[in-house]
Amino acid sequence: MAAAAEITELTRWVDADDAGLLVGLRISGPGFRTFETTWKRSPDSSLRVGLRLAAVVDPDSGLFRMGS
Repeated sequence: MAAAAEITELTRWVDADDAGLLVGLRISGPGFRTFETTWKRSPDSSLRVGLRLAAVVDPDSGLFRMGS
């Protein structure tokens, strides 16, 4: 199901030899309750708090993926 993911927080993380961004998200859309979650990803200078991204949600399991 199509959804919108709004970035609510950006935090850098480092774990041994790996590093990136921990992105706080508020995911909303028709057919399921709005929820908040985090997404670990590689650094990206275009990401900023308030930016809305496309997401897809399985309303039964609450699993999501970024992108349409």
